[in-house]
Parts: sequence; C-alpha cells; structure tokens
Amino acid sequence: MHCQIHEANEKIKIMKKKKIIYIDMFLVLSSSVFGHGENLFRLSIHLPYSYDFKNEINNFGIDANCYIVWLNIGAEYKYGNYTNQNKNSINGFIGIGLMNYIQLQYGYSTNKYSIIRLRTEWNLGDLGVYSDKLEFVDRISFKFNIDKTINRDKADWFASVGIGYSI
Repeated sequence: MHCQIHEANEKIKIMKKKKIIYIDMFLVLSSSVFGHGENLFRLSIHLPYSYDFKNEINNFGIDANCYIVWLNIGAEYKYGNYTNQNKNSINGFIGIGLMNYIQLQYGYSTNKYSIIRLRTEWNLGDLGVYSDKLEFVDRISFKFNIDKTINRDKADWFASVGIGYSI
C-alpha cells in the first residue's frame, strides 16, 4: 500500500514537471513566432482621439496598456465633449488576446458604466520598420480600438486611433 502511494506521488510530480515544460515551450514558441523573443511583455502609452459617429462626440485622452502573452490590462483617461456633458472619465480594463495584435477587453468607468473594447496595437518594428541607429523609432506605435459602452441611458460606440510609444 505504501509503495502504491509513493508511486502515485512520483507520477504526480512527473506530470507537474511535464506541464511546466509544456508551458515553457509554449512561451518560447510564442515569443519566437511573434517577435524574436522580446514581445512577451509590453507596456505602451498612447494619446488617442475618439469619435462617436452617431452622437458626434469627440474625446481626447491618454491610454496605457500592458500585456503579458495572452492577458492584458489597461487604463485610460478621456476628456473633451464626453457624453455631451463635458464629463471626464477614468476607465480601467482587463482582457485577453494575442499579445498586442488583437485584444478583447472589459472595462469600467468612473462615470459608472461598463465598456467592451476591441483593440489592436502595432509598433513600427512589428511592421518591419527598423533603425539600427535610432532604436526608439522601432517603438513608435499606433493603436486602434472600438469601444461599446453598456449599462447607460444610451449606448455609445466609439472608434479610437492613437499614436504612442512602447517599452
């Protein structure tokens, strides 16, 4: 009986080691496919412009986003003609996606409504623009997203475009 328990414990240890190896292999393969091993983590800051075509609302702001392989978080401050009441807004997001290339995020605003956002971000380096002398050029990035506000009197759709920098 004691021998069977010992064998079962050994099998569990082996299975745990295999899982760790598989996860490591996945991370290494993901990094080699999507950016020469350096893109497993990225923090980016953008200055976006948002527009709601239906309600003709303009917004400006600052947006920070961070991803670690499949998970991402973000924060954004919007100001301008927001909801036609000149309200500023701070929004927090959490989501899943494929690094910076495509992200689906759920967020909540200080104005007490929820937001669903589909987001993409591309560095010049991701697009094949490299500079040996000016490495910062590779880190200039562009972001595009579509936001859908929910839990409000009226639902707004915002399209955003922004320019920024990634580290």
